[in-house]
Amino acid sequence: MGTFSSPGSTSITFYSNPSVSIKANTSSCNAPLTVTYTASASGGSGGYTCSWNFGERTTSNQQNLTHTYNNLSTYTVTVTVTDSYGDTASQSITINVYQTYSYTFTESGLPSWVTWSVIMNGQKKTASAGSSITFKGLTGTNSWQAPSITVSTKYGSATYYPSPSSETVSSGGSQQITYKDPPSVSSVKQVLYNFFMKLINVLSLIFTRITFLSTKSLFIDVRDGLF
Repeated sequence: MGTFSSPGSTSITFYSNPSVSIKANTSSCNAPLTVTYTASASGGSGGYTCSWNFGERTTSNQQNLTHTYNNLSTYTVTVTVTDSYGDTASQSITINVYQTYSYTFTESGLPSWVTWSVIMNGQKKTASAGSSITFKGLTGTNSWQAPSITVSTKYGSATYYPSPSSETVSSGGSQQITYKDPPSVSSVKQVLYNFFMKLINVLSLIFTRITFLSTKSLFIDVRDGLF
């Protein structure tokens, strides 16, 4: 605003509102996480000053800077620029600081020439029997499954079943998976032998009962004929 007392002219400059954008070299990673920030301001009257809030009770007035996060959390980072006329603009981004972990699987019970596998959150990893399987870079809670394994033998095929076959994990560690041997051929023969022996015994009892009833009926008929 101004005044004048004689003819003349003056120039009036109109400024747009300021705006600001944030660039970060990363927005999520394992702790400790060091992030490089750059604030770019435009519009307004120029002569910008910056004010940063890193979401963990720390601030800065630099335009370009780095900040390190040591604690696991999700942070909202906000930069506010102020131009020479006192007009302001703000921009926020989210930074996710997490902890990753690894989980290892080992097996027992499989023939040395067999391969086995574990599926973690849809990702399948395979190894030869006796070798371990490790998943790295895990976060949060994850589910896994170990499929059964069918192999060919000279007697046909045999299936090995894992125990445990599935679980969930939420921290680093390891799991031993035991594959149970299928019944041997001799065991199957023994089961069949026992089954048929029981069947023969049952049939023998039925036959004995039928013979007894038939004999009893014949005796009654003969007796009735005599008397």
